[in-house]
Amino acid sequence: MSFTIESKKQEVGKKDNRIFSFLSNFNHFQHLLPDDKIENWRCTDNECWFTLKGWTEMNLLIKTKKENNLIHFQSAPGSRFPVDLLLYINSIGEKSICQVVLTVQLSAALKMLAKKPLENFANSLVEKIDSNTF
Repeated sequence: MSFTIESKKQEVGKKDNRIFSFLSNFNHFQHLLPDDKIENWRCTDNECWFTLKGWTEMNLLIKTKKENNLIHFQSAPGSRFPVDLLLYINSIGEKSICQVVLTVQLSAALKMLAKKPLENFANSLVEKIDSNTF
């Protein structure tokens, strides 16, 4: 069963090109993840591996990029839980609006358990984009 979660729209005090450049490289992505929930982080520019503490291992790839507007992260083939994470960036002058749209395939039982933590995760990502200095 597939379900989609949309984060809040977060105003970020940075131009779209700076956000896009920073997040187009997985070496920076770790700074957006909650330290207390992630372990065993490894990455290259376009791929990362990590463990969600107490849950599962994740392997994400950067699937597509639309210059200064969209980065599409996707779970690697063969992953336990297919995930699509879209990061939208919309310019508003010297600032931007960012939003995360997360689509996950889980069983109905797991969806009930995971929905709230995934909503918190999506909102945390966009909040951390604003709080990071890059």
